[in-house]
Amino acid sequence: MAILMLILYHFPRVLGPEAYSPQIQAFICNAFHPFLYFFMITGYGLFTAYRNGRLTWTYLFKRTLRLYITFWLVLALFAVCLGSWMFPDRFPMAPLTVLGNFIGWRWDYSQYTWFLLPYFLITLSTPWIFKVMDKIGNVLSIVVSFVISMGMTWLIGKFYESYFCHHIVIYLVVLALQMLMGIVAGAVLARYYLSGHELTWSKLRGKNALVWLLLVAAFLLKGHPVINMIPYLAVLVLWLILHLEPTKFGQYILAPVGNKGMVMWLSHGFLGVRLFNDFFMQFKWAPLIWLVWVLACYGVACLIMPVSNRISKALKLS
Repeated sequence: MAILMLILYHFPRVLGPEAYSPQIQAFICNAFHPFLYFFMITGYGLFTAYRNGRLTWTYLFKRTLRLYITFWLVLALFAVCLGSWMFPDRFPMAPLTVLGNFIGWRWDYSQYTWFLLPYFLITLSTPWIFKVMDKIGNVLSIVVSFVISMGMTWLIGKFYESYFCHHIVIYLVVLALQMLMGIVAGAVLARYYLSGHELTWSKLRGKNALVWLLLVAAFLLKGHPVINMIPYLAVLVLWLILHLEPTKFGQYILAPVGNKGMVMWLSHGFLGVRLFNDFFMQFKWAPLIWLVWVLACYGVACLIMPVSNRISKALKLS
C-alpha cells in the first residue's frame, strides 16, 4: 500500500506544476502521501502483533534489524559502490560520515532516509503506546496523538533553522513524535477489525454524503498548510481499501511490489535525484520518465531483497 501511494504520489509531480491545479495538488498531498500510509500500516501490523501477544522486545529488535539490513544493502550499493565512484564530492567516505549515514544519524547521501532512525524510535515505543491506548480508548488516543503530531509539525516549521538543525538528538525525538498520529490511526483501525466489526459497502452507502464532503473540502481548500497536515483523507482511503475484494491485480501486482516497498523507497532518491537524474530526463515524455523510474526501482528491489532475506534467515531474524 505505501509503495503504491508513493507511485501515485509521484505520477502527477513528474508532469510539472503547470499540468494540474492547486486543488488537485492538495488532494494528492492529503490522499496519497506515502509516509502516512507507511506509518498507519506499521501501526496496524504492530497492534495486531500486540493483540496476539507477539509484540515483545525480541520481536521488535529482529524487525528493526531486518529493516536496517535492507537499508545497509541499498546504501552500500548506491553510496559506497556507485556514488563514491561517480560523484565523490556528493558521497564523502570519511569514516564518521559513513557511520552516521549507516546508522541513520545523518542524511548526506540521501535526504529520503531522514525517517529511518525516528521511525525505529517510535516503533520501539509501541508497547507503551498501545498500553496507553488500552486505558484511554480510541477517540482520546486519536485526539491526543493528533495534538502531539501537529504540535511537532509546528515546532519543526518554526524552529528548524534556528534550533533543530543544530540539536540533532532533540530533532530526532521530535520527528518520532510527529509520526505518532499515523501509528495510532493504524492501531485504531486494527483494534476496530480485531474487535469483530466490519465496514461493508452497504454501510458506506449511508455515509456517502460525509465521504463526498471530505473529498470536496480537500479539493476546494487548495493547499492550506493546516489542512495539508491533517491525514484524514489518508485514513479514509486506507479504510476503504481494506475492504476491497482480493483481485488478480492485488495478487500479482500489488503483493510483489509491496514486498519490495522499502527498497523501492530507499532507491528512488538515489536513482532519480542523486545519481541518474540525467539518464531519466533523456526520455523527455514525463509519463515515460515515471514508468522507467518505477521499473528501475523495482529492478533494484528484485536484486536486493533476496540478499536481504538470505542474511536475515542466516541470522534467524525471520
